[in-house]
Amino acid sequence: MLHTYDKLGEKIIIDREKNGATNPYTVEYNVVFVLCVTNHFQVIYMKSSKMRVSHWVLLICLYPTLSSAHPGHSETLDLMTGIAHPFSGLDHFLVILLVGFWSAIAFKKPWVGPLAFLSGMILGSFAGLFTATNELLEFSIATSVIITGLLLSTQCKLSQAFSLSLLATFGVLHGLAHTGYLPALNSFNATSILLDITGLLVSTALLHFAGLFCAKRITQFTQIVGKVAGISTLVYGSFLIAQLALN
Repeated sequence: MLHTYDKLGEKIIIDREKNGATNPYTVEYNVVFVLCVTNHFQVIYMKSSKMRVSHWVLLICLYPTLSSAHPGHSETLDLMTGIAHPFSGLDHFLVILLVGFWSAIAFKKPWVGPLAFLSGMILGSFAGLFTATNELLEFSIATSVIITGLLLSTQCKLSQAFSLSLLATFGVLHGLAHTGYLPALNSFNATSILLDITGLLVSTALLHFAGLFCAKRITQFTQIVGKVAGISTLVYGSFLIAQLALN
């Protein structure tokens, strides 16, 4: 059941269960959401109702490891290490997720933003096999976090060509950061490296989709959520820069 209360205290009840119809792709859940926006708030109470599996996927995506930039890489290299990597550091996670979110706001065709990022990531990942990572790259990654925060918090309008170039550059940087440590190891074969990069691209695409999905689902609050997420990301990126400068 969805109970909506407006500023006059009027209540509207909408029954979300249509003739007891069930969907095999939904699961039972009990949850209360409270959304407060200026003089309007909603209390959504759904008890023994239906929640799509895609909602749970989004919630799982919103639980990355709270750690510093690029906390390290596994001693093994396979498909799963690539899939897990974007979730291993908040810098990766925020930029990738919010690129999807921002693309829903900035582009008429939202998929072009993630496509530009993924294209850059492919280029950066393979370039990183021949170029070792360095401290400058870490500063560049932190800067991408700050710029992502600025894009969302200011929501300024940029030309599509410049926006796509910027996202592609972010992709190159994050791809370089992922494989830039490999030249110093010389312990992985081509198959394991290819599986790792494939996993990285798959999980990156999923996070992009999660950002797009979130922006499309909360259309009434997209601007406010974007600004809050942007400011938080800007603060975190500034913290990363300060941390790197002090090390």
